[in-house]
Amino acid sequence: MASKCAIILLIFVSLNALVCCNADSFLLSGNVLIGGSSLRNKDYVFTMQRDCNLVLYDRGNPIWVTSTGGLASNCYCYLGNDGNLMIKTLVDAKVIWSSKTQEKGKHIGNYALVLQKDRNVVMYGPAIWATAINAASAMSITKVMNINVTDNIALSKKNETDNVLVSGSSLSTGSTLQIKDYVLIMQEDCNLVIYDRGQPIWATNTGGLARNCICYLGNDGNLMVRTSFGGRIIWSSNTRRSDISRYVLVLQRDRNLVIYGPAIDASNTNLPSHGMSITKAMKINESSTSV
Repeated sequence: MASKCAIILLIFVSLNALVCCNADSFLLSGNVLIGGSSLRNKDYVFTMQRDCNLVLYDRGNPIWVTSTGGLASNCYCYLGNDGNLMIKTLVDAKVIWSSKTQEKGKHIGNYALVLQKDRNVVMYGPAIWATAINAASAMSITKVMNINVTDNIALSKKNETDNVLVSGSSLSTGSTLQIKDYVLIMQEDCNLVIYDRGQPIWATNTGGLARNCICYLGNDGNLMVRTSFGGRIIWSSNTRRSDISRYVLVLQRDRNLVIYGPAIDASNTNLPSHGMSITKAMKINESSTSV
């Protein structure tokens, strides 16, 4: 019994290094949600419950569930690098539920599970583009309009929970994505810049090339800086795909900016919802979702 407890403790400590933060709205491949931890966006909570049930709540009401409550104990939710979302037991890694999306993903790569503002939980991947600034690396940046930390904080309050941009959406002038101390901002000078504690670490170097610009992620996976009027493209990630689908831009906790897609699966719980039959959904409160 003592050895079994020691094994569980060792596995738990190892998994903690991969645990997603409770404030995040996304889960990346290789990361986990342990029992009691959640993804959050607005009033929506996607939580790995301690009864081994994975549940999506809207203002405390369950709207989607894996119906795995009571089938095992000491479970965690894991997103594999094949695009498969799984509920596994802590001791023997037995899979008690999966999204069965490993074949849809087709190959090994980096994937992202996103709890969106429309209440939908969507699997995107694999990654098709990244800024590659996750390491403590330096790069040459020209034409970066410097903004101080106070400006970063003031601007980020407009979208203080936003750290993803879904395809078909845009960042207007002054709008941001933010996570931890990292801010992606569409500046007034048409430069798209990532700041780390007020210091620029990546930029499109498009400052002064136009006026009144937006950052737009297309349904073809291409990220663009373009003019608001006329739609003239002054920079792009050159990731345009032939298949029109859904993609997502994620500002990650490792300081990297990544495009994932296309979408390979979804909970189909976006508003308006037609409802569904839910069994074994244990009511949760704020304290039970925190770790």
